[in-house]
Amino acid sequence: MAAWAEQCFGPGYEPSHRHFLVDKEDEAACRRSGKRSTPIATVYSVRNEAAEQRHFILRNGQPVAVESMEAGFGPMLDERHPTMRIKIGGQSVAPHRYSLNWAGYEIYRPKTAEALAAARVRREEKKVEREAERMPLFAEQIREEGRMPRTQR
Repeated sequence: MAAWAEQCFGPGYEPSHRHFLVDKEDEAACRRSGKRSTPIATVYSVRNEAAEQRHFILRNGQPVAVESMEAGFGPMLDERHPTMRIKIGGQSVAPHRYSLNWAGYEIYRPKTAEALAAARVRREEKKVEREAERMPLFAEQIREEGRMPRTQR
């Protein structure tokens, strides 16, 4: 997705999230079977360091910028279901044909060796402190020795 964002908006934009539409009948069938539903349409959102948000869709495999999530879906967002009916206020009305869903993107940023070592020291200090709290009569000795609890194998 980052490559599409760069192709569409230039460098500096990172994936943020996506909105996608799923047909309600497909959604219900997948809920019963446990399978994943297939998105009908997707709008991708990206942000830069200044927190400016941009949106794009894929058309024939190429990213195309759109003004907003709503503009990306167009009339599909408000399309009514042709056969399904629900009761609202005693009237039978057609619900939306598609369910709007959201999914976030988390970007993996590996930590440096120094950051990992510092995190390990903090974890070990917390273990020692928990052990000291568990055995208050020996708390001072446990803290001095840095004794960690035994782990089960």
